[in-house]
Amino acid sequence: MRRELRWSLPAERDLEQIQRHSPRVARRIFETTTQYAEIGYGDVVKLTGQGGLYRLRVGDWRVIFAYEDDGLVVLALRVLNRRDAYR
Repeated sequence: MRRELRWSLPAERDLEQIQRHSPRVARRIFETTTQYAEIGYGDVVKLTGQGGLYRLRVGDWRVIFAYEDDGLVVLALRVLNRRDAYR
């Protein structure tokens, strides 16, 4: 199922900060998130107690996202290191 991918402002800022330190990692996060939105492939788990939020694992990084418009849009909310993602 092909979905549209949208990035929230905080997620864009997170990705830009990662880009400054490690462009290769930022590119991998972007490509993995895009791949998930396009073909539905990725390590995704629904976050318990978070009201409809999901996480996509990309190495040590987590893309926190939600579905919008009846599942047709993947809205990336944050991109965080795993040590910070669940606090």
